[in-house]
Amino acid sequence: MALFAFCPLLFFPYVYDDTVIILTNHYLGSFSSFGELWKGHVDSSHVMDGAYRPLFLSFLSIIKATLGSSPAIYRFISLAIHSFSTWLIFRLAQETFGLKRPLALGISFLFLLHPIHLTTLDLVWKQSSLWLAFLALSSLYFLFKQRLWSCLFLMIVGLLVKENALIFPLLWLAMEPLLPKQNRKYRLFLVSVALLLGFVYYFWVWPLFPRPIDSGGTPSDRLKYFATQLSVFPYYLKALLYPAHLTIDRNIVFAESVSLSSVMTLLVLIFGGVLAWVIALRKHSPKIVALLLALIWLAPTSTLHPLALSYDETRLYLFFAFALISGALFLQNQNLSIPLRPSLKQALTRLFFIVLFLLSFVGSFRFSSEKTLWKEALRVDPKSARAHYQLGVLSEKDRALDEAEDHYRKALLFSPDFPGAILGLGLIQGKKGDLEGAEREFRKLLAHGPYWKTTAHYHLGLNAMYKNEKEISFRHLQEVRAFPPLIRLAERGEVLSDIHFKKFRAARGRLNKMLKRSITSEKDRKWAQEQLTKLAPKNTLR
Repeated sequence: MALFAFCPLLFFPYVYDDTVIILTNHYLGSFSSFGELWKGHVDSSHVMDGAYRPLFLSFLSIIKATLGSSPAIYRFISLAIHSFSTWLIFRLAQETFGLKRPLALGISFLFLLHPIHLTTLDLVWKQSSLWLAFLALSSLYFLFKQRLWSCLFLMIVGLLVKENALIFPLLWLAMEPLLPKQNRKYRLFLVSVALLLGFVYYFWVWPLFPRPIDSGGTPSDRLKYFATQLSVFPYYLKALLYPAHLTIDRNIVFAESVSLSSVMTLLVLIFGGVLAWVIALRKHSPKIVALLLALIWLAPTSTLHPLALSYDETRLYLFFAFALISGALFLQNQNLSIPLRPSLKQALTRLFFIVLFLLSFVGSFRFSSEKTLWKEALRVDPKSARAHYQLGVLSEKDRALDEAEDHYRKALLFSPDFPGAILGLGLIQGKKGDLEGAEREFRKLLAHGPYWKTTAHYHLGLNAMYKNEKEISFRHLQEVRAFPPLIRLAERGEVLSDIHFKKFRAARGRLNKMLKRSITSEKDRKWAQEQLTKLAPKNTLR
């Protein structure tokens, strides 16, 4: 059923983060690069660093090396994991929460086919969320079966798949009201060990791994990020009830400060959760336990490394499952009966699932291309700065410079400090021959973080080169060399400068050095070879 409902995704190209993670990432598909993945690097350009997921990336690498990099392969695996998770939800709903078989089947199929999962199933980078959910559900099942040390093993595996596995001990603690009193001390000891493991991981292990070279406008204050998350919940609810509201990104403004209201809201949520757990423990209430599991899954664990993307539908994955179980338990306890003939009930149920199936099937087509995806994001949220920026990049690739400029300006209208849009606008000005206008835009980036500041120096160096200001160009390119993660940009700039000022022998020497280095990426290697080909007819003795 999942394969039929989401089958269009198998035939669509990579979009968004997947172009960096799969297509241009030379760490994947090479067994010699496993060391880099386990050191904490995500991609060879290092723009996605900051998430330690070595086991997940190693799995992607093995798939790429053995089966190729076709999107259909990875997305078929996503559908398989989604299906196994649905089976586990069905088993937990029946055996652990005591749902009757028809209700358990109903919520399982509703979870399986809901279009809220489109982003998670399409983006290979989001497959880590699917693996993590499967491991979490498996740990809850083993906990119910009293196979306690298997749960701890699954948490350790989970931490190597995605950092959100830190919440596993809280999930196990929330399940305690449904478990027998026998072995309770042993289970609480397991939770304590897991919490200690999470504490060590958070404060000692995780900070050792590389941070991203590009902050992308990400706030450094974790508390502000957490406060921002409290304003996102209405979007989640709307996305569940109104699938046409789905989008890959939303224009959410980060909290400028941690307000008293956000602190109070957080305290109420924590106090309410603890009180609900105590009530569930006394009354053995499965519906309260299911609701607690849903809320715990929504905890913004991205505060490990605050994300620029503060609204992410993939976080709803298991929240949706546990919320469905809680709602179904409420209906079961109320003994509600709809005054309709059994045949009519069956017909209406089938019609509902057919509509759900069609919504997912049709909704899949918003991933048919990068441009379609971001146009759909603009339809949902016309003020999405990122959508305008991405459409600007695509228009620039298609050489539609006026259209690209319009998108970049709109992105800056809704987010004035968006560094990518500032850079894009500067590049457009340069391509149109307005070198002064381009320089004004590039200079704005000097006020941003190290990555964008260095990128600005690179383009200011090229800008000065085109204006034949040799000394100024040289100084800017030397500034690029001062930031090691972007050393390849400095090398490119120096080669282009040598060619522009007719130092062909020096350019050839730099290019040969780039080609001889084993760490040079395929993209840079191809660029160097192209430049050498262009230099072939030149008089290299000059």
